Amino acid sequence: MARLYGDSTRGEEWAAVSLEVDGQRIVAADAPGLAREIEGLTLLQAAAVGGETLAVDALANAIGPASLRLRRRDASRWP
Repeated sequence: MARLYGDSTRGEEWAAVSLEVDGQRIVAADAPGLAREIEGLTLLQAAAVGGETLAVDALANAIGPASLRLRRRDASRWP
């Protein structure tokens, strides 16, 4: 289980997203401003969810670094 966090600002506006992830699946999310709930989605599926600009940016900032770590981890399994 991992906790992911991302935020985004523009001027005086700010949005934050907090995710609890088990493998590639989101098991809990605090993500106000997204167009739909993202619990139960994979990280890739959640990346396609729309919503308010800052909320979507915050989600991308949470998911992006985690996706890179997971890709590197998976790549190290192959000889």
